[in-house]
Amino acid sequence: TDKLITERLMSDTEGRRWVWLRLADAQLFDEDTTFDAGWMAYRKGLRTPALRLLRDVNRFTPREYITMTEEATSVTLRQAPQETEPSDE
Repeated sequence: TDKLITERLMSDTEGRRWVWLRLADAQLFDEDTTFDAGWMAYRKGLRTPALRLLRDVNRFTPREYITMTEEATSVTLRQAPQETEPSDE
């Protein structure tokens, strides 16, 4: 169920980091300063799944949401995952 999945995701730092990065990738925390209709429609489509995730997080794990936002101000969640690029060797 959505509740169980959300609780599992938010139960540890790595899960909360994953959720935070999904929300940030969807630009939920960015201001929309454009009035271009095409861009606004694109952003709305980008944000809709993240808003559903945020709704579930707030509904099922509100305390962990607070923890996640506190962690996000630290280095723990703000650092992007370290992906290794294949070498050209």
